Amino acid sequence: MLEQIAILSSNRVIDEIEISVNSIKSCFTNSKQYDEFFHMNFGKKLVKENPNSVYVGIFESGPTIRIIAYSGDEASKSKNAGNIAKSVAEILGGAGGGNAKFAQGGGKDTSKIDEAIAQAKSMIVG
Repeated sequence: MLEQIAILSSNRVIDEIEISVNSIKSCFTNSKQYDEFFHMNFGKKLVKENPNSVYVGIFESGPTIRIIAYSGDEASKSKNAGNIAKSVAEILGGAGGGNAKFAQGGGKDTSKIDEAIAQAKSMIVG
């Protein structure tokens, strides 16, 4: 999957991962098919292979919603992973944090998942 994403030059969805290609390649998913292990490993590998990329995974973990955010070396100059995780987690009634390149967060207000997803997308694509 990383190889497919690496060669993209236009916006697409691959296996429930939304990819936006502009000056920064961004990937986002809230698919239920992916767990924490996937998000941690995929995000880390993606930004290592492409320093102009951002990855955000939002997923359910028991009664909570979790956020994993990665931002590559170049992308992190304008797309701070810590700010993304914190902002999205606050919508869910929780907290988040990290640094410019990696962050995590979560919250318990599952009724606001759509609002949280919209916030994440606006921060990584906008």
